Amino acid sequence: MNKRLIIFLVVIVILTALGYVIYTQFEIYPEKKPTAPLREVRANNFAALERWLVSTGHDFRIEKRSNAGQIAQAQENTVVAFAAFCNWNNASGILLPWIERGGNLLICVDDWFDEGTELAQFLCETGITIADPYSIEKPELPENLKAWNESPVPNLDRDICFLIADNAADEKISIIRDNNGYIRLVQLTLGAGSLSVTGKPYFMYNTWLNTERNAVLAWQLTGAQMEENPGLLFIRDRHIARGLFGKIAERGNFPPLLVSVLLLVICGFWMVIPQYGAVYSEKKTTARPLRQRFLAEIRFLKKYDALESYLHTYLSWLKPRLSRVNPDEEEIRLIEQALQNPGQKPLKYRDLIKALRKLQTFTERL
Repeated sequence: MNKRLIIFLVVIVILTALGYVIYTQFEIYPEKKPTAPLREVRANNFAALERWLVSTGHDFRIEKRSNAGQIAQAQENTVVAFAAFCNWNNASGILLPWIERGGNLLICVDDWFDEGTELAQFLCETGITIADPYSIEKPELPENLKAWNESPVPNLDRDICFLIADNAADEKISIIRDNNGYIRLVQLTLGAGSLSVTGKPYFMYNTWLNTERNAVLAWQLTGAQMEENPGLLFIRDRHIARGLFGKIAERGNFPPLLVSVLLLVICGFWMVIPQYGAVYSEKKTTARPLRQRFLAEIRFLKKYDALESYLHTYLSWLKPRLSRVNPDEEEIRLIEQALQNPGQKPLKYRDLIKALRKLQTFTERL
């Protein structure tokens, strides 16, 4: 049998056995590799909530600064306001009628407020008091106060809590307490609208929104309240994702960066742009005389005992030119004899020199 055919059959058998083993013993399964979040997601804690609202047909708008009058005049009837970015002057006279007409306001107390602040005075008029959980004892709640989503507790701000006046503890108020009994979120129903107060809304953040209890609470305070008016107004700081130069400018001094870039540009142009000044012509090298070049060739051929080939080439070039000037028959015979000599015994060096001198006299007649 042909040797190549045997090798081919052996290779086919090995590949078939290998394919059978791989097919029966190995399994192809998808593997999820975690990737870092996008830059805009890292800069915006509410990116997941915003995309969720847009996908469900609820538009949102962001304002960096606002006040009670602008909130009441907004086209959206659902507002999520961070307390540090709002002016709460005369909030009771402006916002309470707006809420009773159907407005829904969620106030996120993202900074500590004492009793003298305008926001604290506004909340006191509704029966809600901002308190520090580290300076008060565990409160005792009235029995008729309804607890909202007691267990499991969503991710709420634990650096702030609220107290509710006894005369306000009725069916119009819903609360969320943590495991220690501190009130972390309050929702007050006023007329056709609602007023909700909490600390930093961690349950709305990208990291916590994938939990069911956080998603339910976030939807109840935003999307569920926008049935008639699907718009939502965020009053908070608008974080813009910074690029490379933005991070350098934020963490370092920007003028040295500009100076470095300028020097780099100057050095780059300095390397590629020719210098100014007179243009010097290149020095022309003079070629050697023809006699010196011939002597160099003769020395080279003499070194390797090849003068005869040089003579043969030289005579082949001279013969047609000598025939046009009617040379002597003896000269032509010498040339023919020299051309036929390579097949015989090589000429001696002395004879080659004589032949070359004879050829020199021939060239003088051309």
